[in-house]
Amino acid sequence: MTSDASPATADRASTLFTQQKMLLIAAGDVIAGFDLTKIAPGDILVQGTNVEMTLPPPEILVTRIDNQHTYVYLDQKPFYMPNDKSLEARPGNPPKSN
Repeated sequence: MTSDASPATADRASTLFTQQKMLLIAAGDVIAGFDLTKIAPGDILVQGTNVEMTLPPPEILVTRIDNQHTYVYLDQKPFYMPNDKSLEARPGNPPKSN
């Protein structure tokens, strides 16, 4: 017996019944900026009354997730997979660690 299914079709069929997808909407803050302590003397050029400064690359300085406003928007999984509540959190309740 031969099969008309290509390997790509077989891969899609195998993940159809085993794949779980979750879309988490995360609210929070990100503060980015420049670490001015990384400026070297060669980064500052003074010509008369003009000053030219080469800044270091920008960096993410602080991040914060707001658990009160973070939520699971979409949770798709095969019908036979049980809900694992440790994978998600409700507003105000951070995920449980194992």
